Amino acid sequence: KLDCCKITATGNRQKNLLICGGNGSGKTTFMLGLWGEFLRRRIETGSGFIPLYVSLSDYPEDADWRQGDTQDSFILRQICMNCYGAANLAGCSPDLLSGLAAEFAKENDAPQYVLLADGLDEVKPEVRGLLHYELRTFSEKSNLRVIVTSRCQDLALGAFDLIETDGLSDEALLRFLSEHGFSRGECGKAEANRTLMRLIRYPMYLAMLCRLHDSGQRVTDITRTGRLLHRYFLMGKERERIDRISGRRSDGENEKMLL
Repeated sequence: KLDCCKITATGNRQKNLLICGGNGSGKTTFMLGLWGEFLRRRIETGSGFIPLYVSLSDYPEDADWRQGDTQDSFILRQICMNCYGAANLAGCSPDLLSGLAAEFAKENDAPQYVLLADGLDEVKPEVRGLLHYELRTFSEKSNLRVIVTSRCQDLALGAFDLIETDGLSDEALLRFLSEHGFSRGECGKAEANRTLMRLIRYPMYLAMLCRLHDSGQRVTDITRTGRLLHRYFLMGKERERIDRISGRRSDGENEKMLL
């Protein structure tokens, strides 16, 4: 089970982690929650990690920014953009890059920084090896701890402890549905639909289901991922259409249209 408090605890300060889970299992949401928790602790106590979030899916398809240097670091340049306002990867100053590299290499009793690198599997296979190299290099920095998310276990090496995300339990799912407006009868129908229960163990699909239910749709009969995504897509397009039309009408005209 993923637990922000356990991962941010001082007892885990020396560990580099690979969080592995399927599509829609909440990895990015969890990483953003970790970033917030690390930042909150730093602000409130003045101690703990300084969090640095990097989306690996932003890795560019072309290599022009490297200017022929295969040892150049996408992650370091992305931190420059996120934290110091560099306009693009190529716009990071050499002094700033070298200063950051030196900061992460400092010798301390415990690391001061945590790198939250999200979405390794979303990078194209032909450049994934370069990121593997970067992440392993960063994992060896004495002033930095690294946490990576991926759908596959491609970094489960000596430098990274593997954490696999578990789906929500039936009890937790039914409690969540009840708290979000599902009647007792609807919860019973959902529980009897084992295909649906397996699908909504992933938080992304659970959130989609609840939004469809909020819009008045019957959702306990859904048995395929494609069907859930199709209904969710249509709901979004319908809302866009209504918003477009309502923007050109008075409140009274909008009420008549919806009725």
